[in-house]
Amino acid sequence: MSIITKSITDQIYNIIKNRILMQEYKLGSKIDMNELAEEHEISIMPVRDALKRLSNQGLVTNKSRVGFFVRKFSEEEIRNIMEVRNMYETYCLQNHYNNLEMKKVKKIYESIECNKSLNRKEFDKIDTEFHNLIIQAAENDFLINHYNEINDLIVLFKHLDKQRIKLANEEHCSLMKSILDGDIEVAVEKLEQHIRNVKNSVIDNVKN
Repeated sequence: MSIITKSITDQIYNIIKNRILMQEYKLGSKIDMNELAEEHEISIMPVRDALKRLSNQGLVTNKSRVGFFVRKFSEEEIRNIMEVRNMYETYCLQNHYNNLEMKKVKKIYESIECNKSLNRKEFDKIDTEFHNLIIQAAENDFLINHYNEINDLIVLFKHLDKQRIKLANEEHCSLMKSILDGDIEVAVEKLEQHIRNVKNSVIDNVKN
């Protein structure tokens, strides 16, 4: 596939990042710069620049004289990142519940009710929309921007949370019902449990 628009580095960056997040490139695997350059009919320089950018963002590691690799995460790193996610999301739900766009929550909830069996693409869309609604409720650009700094890792971990789409969907459904019922305390508990379940599943899959 040939890349023809002006920002070649940005495009190749997005291509590589998407492959990492979607687990087309597995954790710890080497990224072949020459292969990418040939695939997109470009020089190796924009590929290297894109990989350096991904390295700065913590998705890729650069091993001197060896090459670029998809970053691997230790159990402790996963726990720490998910702890930060839990901190942001539960804070927003607990303290900014009244700012939640309930019409949008209800719309997502009803779409889940109508279709209990979601494919990966459908689940990803609902998952992103719902959790973003919780964060956006804070109406705090500083908080939102800091949450977005770890969002790529959240997306990556979501795709490491294998074979849990049905269970995660059921957790979303139960959580949204508590939100719509106005039971904030129960909703916060369910959100914490949901994030804990994701964390445990990711750790199990990384171990395997």
